[in-house]
Amino acid sequence: MRQLVAMTLLVAFAGCLQTNQDTGTVPDIATRDTLVAHAAELAAAISRRDAEGAARLVSTGDNVVYVSDGVPIRGRDYRTALGQFYAAMRTIGLSWDSSDVRLVDSNTGVFTGWARIAMTDTAGRQSIDRAVFTLVYARRNTAWEMVTAHKTTLR
Repeated sequence: MRQLVAMTLLVAFAGCLQTNQDTGTVPDIATRDTLVAHAAELAAAISRRDAEGAARLVSTGDNVVYVSDGVPIRGRDYRTALGQFYAAMRTIGLSWDSSDVRLVDSNTGVFTGWARIAMTDTAGRQSIDRAVFTLVYARRNTAWEMVTAHKTTLR
């Protein structure tokens, strides 16, 4: 019975993989470059401890949520939350080690980035972490807008 269940799950999983490959989830070069550039701009704003710059990259609607290590922050509160966090840091350096961009459909894109984050707080304590970011974008008219973001620190 276990083998039958395992085989059924394996076939279903393989079918999902085949379906995903057939739906064209890899974006065109221009879309990929746009979302990668947006993520690079976000990393630069974070590294400058620029709450205004980072907040400009995230939609401020009530249905937008940024989740940082399990703590949800609504889009409208993102700037304030970043400002409070950045005030406790002397330096932050965020760089993407690698990334992947996929399209869910023609108006929804997902950037997944594996990052290195080096920080020094105002007391001089240093930390270097690895984290995974998932940034979800929606095409609004002709522009891409980040509508959901999630960061998980890898410990």
